[in-house]
Amino acid sequence: MSGALDQEPKDDYQTVSWGPREEDIPLDWEMKCISDISENVIYPQRDKPKNLEGEIPWIRIEDLDGKYISESGSGKGVTQDTVQDMNLSLFPPGTLMCSCSGNMGICAITERELVSNQTFAGIVPSKDIDTEYLYYTLENLRDDLQRLSSGTTIPYLSSNKLKKFSIPYPPLPEQRRIADILSTVEDQILQTSEMIEKTKELKCGLIQDIFDLETDGESSNHTSEISLEGVQEQSLSDYVSIVSGVHVKSDKVSDDATKTPYLTGPDDFDEFGFSVTKFTDEPSKFCEPGDTLVTVKGSGCGKTTFANKRASISRQLKALRPGEGFIYH
Repeated sequence: MSGALDQEPKDDYQTVSWGPREEDIPLDWEMKCISDISENVIYPQRDKPKNLEGEIPWIRIEDLDGKYISESGSGKGVTQDTVQDMNLSLFPPGTLMCSCSGNMGICAITERELVSNQTFAGIVPSKDIDTEYLYYTLENLRDDLQRLSSGTTIPYLSSNKLKKFSIPYPPLPEQRRIADILSTVEDQILQTSEMIEKTKELKCGLIQDIFDLETDGESSNHTSEISLEGVQEQSLSDYVSIVSGVHVKSDKVSDDATKTPYLTGPDDFDEFGFSVTKFTDEPSKFCEPGDTLVTVKGSGCGKTTFANKRASISRQLKALRPGEGFIYH
């Protein structure tokens, strides 16, 4: 589906009104309201149970961490008696929970009966909508849900507005194909993230094994097979040059990307080096590609990354530049 276009749609597309804008969608797609593709939209009551030691999980926004949910992260729940006494609304298995208070559109699909407060609405899909397709669609349309919300202190999306909210509605087989593709991509992203974390743990473990050795000859953790015999202490400065960053006045820092990239601290670090969000026209000290950046001041002291490009560095950072004869990875 394309963004809002100022040109005629292609022959196999149609232009539809969608909120404050127009979009092009395939000719065999429709736009349908949530009420048209759901058997029920459940809005829980405001009252919170006093007793949360039951077997039916009580779900909060912080419990959502993925596509499906079956348990409360806090271990809290309600009993069947509490459900009956307070007339609580139960989300049946297969319900799409969608946050409608505060941050809109945070979703999860229930794998068992659950209860919640008014943070969530529960959309019970009809047989004509694929639940995973609905999950990905609403997650993608969070900004649209946010714009529909009202309230000055805590934004809130009413039941009436949610039911009238329109989404693209392809034929059911295509919904399933779209959901399958997005699910595959999501799984690959999770696997990649897990590999990155495991690589970090392995690297940290190896560094500890090499450098964190006991001087009495007994090693800690997994270092029992590493011997200090023949190892000589050397100064880091014998092998690297150290570049200390310099503070740049705030009036010389901007988001003008035509100027020199400027790193202020570890908040700019990422998995692949660093990301540049600030720039300066008065650069002083620089890191170069291949340098190791080390945080030497502030709460992030000790955090490191590799320089993946040339940039000016603040006094919170030092760049370690390897010299000849230094084995550097």
